[in-house]
Amino acid sequence: MAALQARRVRPVTLRVACAQLAARPWEDAPVTLRDIRSALRAAHDAGARLVVFPEASYPGYVVPERGPVRTTPSVREAVAAIAQHARRYRMTVVIGVVQNRSRALYNVALVIEPDGSVAGSYAKTCLWSQDHRWFRAGRSPRIIPTSCGPIGIMICADGRYPEIARSLAAGGARLICDPTAWVGWGPSYDRIPNLQADCMLRVRAAENGIWIAAADKCGSEREAVVYAGKSQIVSPEGRLAAVAPPDRAAVITADVTLAPARPCVVALSEEQRNALSGTHKPRAHSGRGSRYPPVFRLGVYQGMRTRGRAAFAALHAQGADAILATGDSPAQIRRILGRLRGLRWRVLQGGDMLAPEPARAAALAGADLILWLRPPRTASALDIARTRAAENRVYVILGLHPSRVAAACVIGPDGMIASSTLLGAPSGCLSCIDTRLSREKTIAFATRAFVPESLQGICWLDRRRGVFRV
Repeated sequence: MAALQARRVRPVTLRVACAQLAARPWEDAPVTLRDIRSALRAAHDAGARLVVFPEASYPGYVVPERGPVRTTPSVREAVAAIAQHARRYRMTVVIGVVQNRSRALYNVALVIEPDGSVAGSYAKTCLWSQDHRWFRAGRSPRIIPTSCGPIGIMICADGRYPEIARSLAAGGARLICDPTAWVGWGPSYDRIPNLQADCMLRVRAAENGIWIAAADKCGSEREAVVYAGKSQIVSPEGRLAAVAPPDRAAVITADVTLAPARPCVVALSEEQRNALSGTHKPRAHSGRGSRYPPVFRLGVYQGMRTRGRAAFAALHAQGADAILATGDSPAQIRRILGRLRGLRWRVLQGGDMLAPEPARAAALAGADLILWLRPPRTASALDIARTRAAENRVYVILGLHPSRVAAACVIGPDGMIASSTLLGAPSGCLSCIDTRLSREKTIAFATRAFVPESLQGICWLDRRRGVFRV
């Protein structure tokens, strides 16, 4: 992917909108097109110059197993109608559609300019679970030049891979648009968790210093695929500038300054660069037949070891194989973990986890557990730790001292908190570290934690050596 010359494009401030649509099946394509037209009108009335629609806005996300795959109006006719409205309202439109190309379906995002022309398209590269049944994957992230400036495009599950957004920011994108279909399960629409919506997108924006606009659907499609809603526009600092409700259609807006991205960059070791550049393949192994047990009970004490004697005794009484104190030095932690033969781990300190490269390199080198020592005492530290755990399928220990902002905790490979200490108080917790989970790098059915080898145009950043390609 050729880097764009960002310095040739002046910063532009414009109002960006995300149109959250009600989910509908393919059979309701005429109603879906009506919804899209209404959202375009609402975005125009709100003063938006660029509007982002969800993944597979037309004709729908779930591809029926049986019955017609053709719709009325056809995708071509629907795109022509949308382009006409883009021209009428003088807006740039980013919209997800399902396209039939060479007898295969692709999950595509189209970028339509204010004059009605198609500036470019992007086919989703990292397919999610059932996507493999329906769509053929694209081959490369895309930055599309527009009248607003260069726009990076990713679609839904692409956002789970730090390489995708990293490459778009490094390539010169001024804004990342994310047509998405965040799905989940829960007892009600307003209680559906989704890691991307709940924390990961904010981390993507902050680690790359770039605005991200993500549009989702709401409701359910065919009464079986349930959407999380929560369309959002996130600032380069990782703050929500606008967010939609989880359970109803809406158009949200925010004023965005499209300036060059300012990624968070850290210095990498030669070992980390080798892991990221593919010098060696990800270490994959099973706990079966292992000489050592793959499961460990690990205690974490929030505070100084010298002050936690009662807590240490209680954790040992519960069967802890080892106990770490957040006040321990890296040398102490290495000695303690060195006794757990069969556990693979890495220690990262301070701002190293703010950039995605060190944790990614640790996972590629085979780490089961990452200990984040002396993290910044901010509420975003927990979001970052959860994101690093989920995107790499590893355990992460957030090694905070007692604080009112966040608590020391153990996060599982799914990004969920496995155990936590008390907020602002010296306290301990116990977690099971099951290395079988951290060594199985499957995020969802047929979806792995690392990008496909066929993916082109991927890069990483190193403070010492700048951009390097994979």
